[in-house]
Amino acid sequence: MESGVRTNQFLAWGGLLLLGCLLLSPTMAMAQIGPQEHYDYYGRKGIAPPMLGSAEKNHLYKGIADLYQGSRNRLEYSVGEFDYILHYIPNHPQALKMVIESAFRLKRPALAQERLERAVSLYPDTASTYMIYGMFYHRNGEPDKAVGQYVKALRLELNYSEAYYNLALAYLDLQQFDKANWYAQKTYAMGSKLPGLRNRLEKAGKWNPAVDVSVLPDEIVPTSAEEKTEEKKDKSEAVVPETAEASPPMADTPIPDKR
Repeated sequence: MESGVRTNQFLAWGGLLLLGCLLLSPTMAMAQIGPQEHYDYYGRKGIAPPMLGSAEKNHLYKGIADLYQGSRNRLEYSVGEFDYILHYIPNHPQALKMVIESAFRLKRPALAQERLERAVSLYPDTASTYMIYGMFYHRNGEPDKAVGQYVKALRLELNYSEAYYNLALAYLDLQQFDKANWYAQKTYAMGSKLPGLRNRLEKAGKWNPAVDVSVLPDEIVPTSAEEKTEEKKDKSEAVVPETAEASPPMADTPIPDKR
């Protein structure tokens, strides 16, 4: 009888130890999931992620709660929750944005970049992922690299108003005022209501509405028939920073993409 009780206690402690390892180490958690199967968040080719609803219910919202608890341990837990989703759905936009937030709070931006690289590698035709990647660089104080990501987003989706807005901000930070103004005029012509970009251009004396926004700059002109296809279903709720140098945490003031 006594030996049976000890065996049960041993098994119980072993189970708790395994659970603790999975919570503390996202890498170990991924190793327990199994083969590297993954799904496109947008369900292109008629294959929708079969676990999307349960993953968001059981992991996304819990990860967000952990993220805003404040302690470092809870931040680590949040990464594990977001990683579970990104393992199966690498281009899940909300999970990508949240893991970026966790990474910056942990002062480990490379952690988020690894997830972004995997997302664009597996699904290179997703405009929203490049948009989010651009925001990552923008927040990391690298507007030159942000430009490259925003351009990629626009080459895939020419009607992406938020990408025009953020690209204008990046060029403004780089003091390339003519380009900043053109992209600003374009996003406002498309209906953007955010005043921050215009205010910054006016303050710099570079606001000029007398530009022709019907002729696209060469850098965003698609180069293949595939890129010319508008991928409206590829859009996510994207966050648009009002200013790059002092932008708020992405999860605090989300600006949803209405299309």
